[in-house]
Amino acid sequence: WEEPDGETSFSSNPEQHLLDDFLDSGGLATNAFGRVGVEAAAVFGPVHGSAEWFGARPDDPDGGVALVQGWALSAGAFLTGESRSYDDAKASYARTEPLLPFDPGDSGSGPGAWELVARLGHLDLDSTAAFGDPAAMDVWSAGCVWHWTPHLRWLFTCSRIELDGFDAVHALTVRFSFDW
Repeated sequence: WEEPDGETSFSSNPEQHLLDDFLDSGGLATNAFGRVGVEAAAVFGPVHGSAEWFGARPDDPDGGVALVQGWALSAGAFLTGESRSYDDAKASYARTEPLLPFDPGDSGSGPGAWELVARLGHLDLDSTAAFGDPAAMDVWSAGCVWHWTPHLRWLFTCSRIELDGFDAVHALTVRFSFDW
């Protein structure tokens, strides 16, 4: 439940953290309104997946109701036999522990954990988008994650970003992540 100070906004980047927002509702005059979200996750040995949906219906004080909603499906599989563990208390996946960690300084080290991932996401701002701006975005992503250790990983992702009324955007993302 939200009680904005007469105005709220919705925006999103295409699941590429280095890019600016591709969709933006701008300021929306609204009264108090609710948001709802549902998530599910499952792990079956080296295969894991998740699904999520959210929605919001901000009411315009001058009349009219907007619907903002989105969903995402993700899946992954470890090629090296690891399994994702889930932390119920935090409602999130725990850190990946490679069975044979990789150490570039040790010729006898293991390969680390190799994971293939895919994600499909959709966001629809409905009538909240300004005239001429895109009102919906679809993002298709596939990639590979190389977990060197529980704290170091490389992420390689290819994405196709589709915006209503615009040409598709393609992105190649390479990220190095250090987690402590």
